[in-house]
Amino acid sequence: MELRTLEYFLAVAEEENITRAAERLHLSQPPLTRQMHQLEQELGVALFVRGKRRTTLTREGVFLKRQAEQMLSLAEKTRRQMGQLQGELSGRLYVGGIETAAQAILGPCIAAFQKEHPKVSFSWSSANSDEIAERLDKGLVDVAVLRSPIDEARFCGIPLFTEGWAAFMPQGGALDQATGKNVTVAQLSGFPLIIPGRRGRGREIEGWFAAEGWTPEICCDVNPQFNALVLVEHGMGIAILPASSQASLYGRRIVAKPILQPGAETSVLIALPRRGPLSPLVEAFVEYVKNFVAATKEK
Repeated sequence: MELRTLEYFLAVAEEENITRAAERLHLSQPPLTRQMHQLEQELGVALFVRGKRRTTLTREGVFLKRQAEQMLSLAEKTRRQMGQLQGELSGRLYVGGIETAAQAILGPCIAAFQKEHPKVSFSWSSANSDEIAERLDKGLVDVAVLRSPIDEARFCGIPLFTEGWAAFMPQGGALDQATGKNVTVAQLSGFPLIIPGRRGRGREIEGWFAAEGWTPEICCDVNPQFNALVLVEHGMGIAILPASSQASLYGRRIVAKPILQPGAETSVLIALPRRGPLSPLVEAFVEYVKNFVAATKEK
């Protein structure tokens, strides 16, 4: 299966019409039709439902479309990374990160790095740690900023900083009035709780309460986790989020108070795939992020 054939397949899938796809590819229709038939024969499945005016994908065709997009993306990224070996940093860097790292780390680093290396461009995506880790494992991002824990069999982690958790509550609400600058697990018991939807996070938070003899009342888990702030504003409950989430309050009538609980911390780290050597561009950006965080700590 050649990459060119996959490019032809994607054109047909996107145009849903052989004639339009051929025009887009600057081909005549018969050779493109033959290429699609040969691809189906090679894979042993029907990829298209061919109508008089519209060509749509079968279930197998939808699957191949997703795979083809990833394969072509990786091929393009590889071509660009090969150019980086020639000297001056250039090419496109694919970066993934958790939402809370976006404003505090990735935004400033990407902007400053690009100014220093104008031939570098970026593709930046944000999601929770599990989703970004999957993209990193598939090669869809080159480097990621995640929260612990990570799968150490697949990734190596470079610690950046550790932070605590905070309870986000309506300003002037019952819990706000009943507590000082901090809150305890005991004070949170009895309130409906909104927590991040990452796998395993619920068990971690339940463990805090179990250690104090309480059972938490978790009413909702959210992804992305900033959706929790919307629910807090609408009076659904108290959100438990990393303390750095305070940067996204943007004048909301919400108060964030650190949770006093031994061991209730979360680590932020750079995650890199264990397979193969890193490109010069990835190495340079990782070093830049490490230096940025170190300088921030010193201030």
